[in-house]
Amino acid sequence: MVRKSLPERVRAADYIVQGTVIGQTSRLTRVRGLRMIYTDVRVRVSRSVKALKGEAVPAELTIRVPGGQVGRLLMTVSDMPRFAPGEHVVVLLRRRGSLCQLVQGSRGTYILNHASVSGAEGQPLPAEDMASLGVPSDTAAAVAASTFLQKLEALAHE
Repeated sequence: MVRKSLPERVRAADYIVQGTVIGQTSRLTRVRGLRMIYTDVRVRVSRSVKALKGEAVPAELTIRVPGGQVGRLLMTVSDMPRFAPGEHVVVLLRRRGSLCQLVQGSRGTYILNHASVSGAEGQPLPAEDMASLGVPSDTAAAVAASTFLQKLEALAHE
């Protein structure tokens, strides 16, 4: 997968939302004869940063993520985040019918921790994302959530 810059990921997204993970369900399926696990993550939307033109973002979205656990069977996929119920997130999404997919997996996932923001699974924000937002990279560990959301919204409306 070619790594896209933050502005490219924002342009590629149908939805950019802030919300809370309210549940997830993993399922074992067959894809082209291979057993695969997918996890459907439900997010209650609290703020819409970007939506498709002329369309309102639903109050709840389901994100299909490759990987997960069904019984004792565990499947992990590199660069795909794991979500936890109650987690506050900002996600960049593409709509696929009634489901959504993350734009570039972990690179389209941000975690809100109290008043600051981090990358997927608590990782520091990438320096290139910070540069795109006009925030010095030496402050990446403590970027205010409100600043991040304002700058993300400005990118979405360019």
